Amino acid sequence: MKFILSDKNFWPIHILNGFLLTLPILLVYVAMGLSFGFLAIDNGISPLNAILMSLLIYAGTAQLVGIQLIVIEASVFSILLTTFIINSRFFVMSSSIGRFLVKFKFYQRFLYACQLTDATFAIHTVRFSRFNPPKLELFTTNIFGHVVWVISTIVGVYLGGRDYNFDSLGIDFAMPAMFIGLLLPLVLTKIHLFICIIAGLLTVILFYFGFSYWTTLSATIITILIGLYIDKWNKI
Repeated sequence: MKFILSDKNFWPIHILNGFLLTLPILLVYVAMGLSFGFLAIDNGISPLNAILMSLLIYAGTAQLVGIQLIVIEASVFSILLTTFIINSRFFVMSSSIGRFLVKFKFYQRFLYACQLTDATFAIHTVRFSRFNPPKLELFTTNIFGHVVWVISTIVGVYLGGRDYNFDSLGIDFAMPAMFIGLLLPLVLTKIHLFICIIAGLLTVILFYFGFSYWTTLSATIITILIGLYIDKWNKI
């Protein structure tokens, strides 16, 4: 995405850029936030708890799975362990992007980490690969995405219990479309494309063989190792 203005000392442009960067992911955030709010109320979660989950946890898939575990009265340990496994991929993402945040103060890194998602990780990775984006731009992207998620949850909570067809939101289509759109700017060479194909095949194979919640993390780590080997081999 190109921006008309890029004055590094003009802070309103940093906010505008951060806002514009969130536009490709808003459809999915709105759709999933609405669905979460609706499902939470439909499964007996109080409106306050549903909204607090989106405000404090902010973990998309983990929130949806958490609802199902609460409904079947799973133990607290089971809920914590399951959500930990689902979100374990953030260890990889945070370590990957952390090298760009070395000049951030501790509280800034903490706030950034609290609002890191799959989508914002992809957006910021593209930005960092081209230049060093302003902090204000980064935090605007994170905060705006979080705000949209919470507002969508509130609307979903309001619609909870009403006869509304959430299938019409097209979440099954919107999520893959969003991640494909976020991935494409990162595929710059044939090797990048090859790694993407390997990652996709590994994900399908591991899921087929019952890795379940470990699928994403396992496929990511294996693909990273393959990529490192190829990169090292090309330098020989």
